[in-house]
Amino acid sequence: DAQAVVTAIITLAQALRLDITAEGVETAEQLVMLRALGCGDVQGFLISRPMPGHEVAAYLDRTNMSMA
Repeated sequence: DAQAVVTAIITLAQALRLDITAEGVETAEQLVMLRALGCGDVQGFLISRPMPGHEVAAYLDRTNMSMA
């Protein structure tokens, strides 16, 4: 049931040409499913635990991500 809800939300957001960010992604399986459904951005413990703002730039440098 949860996947049906996520699919519907992503489909609606795409139809409205909205950016999509999935929150609370904790497993690689969730990430794979969200990417397959067209969700471009994710956040959650799979990516990183919460951190102070002043640590973000160093984290992005270490993980080869950018703030583009």
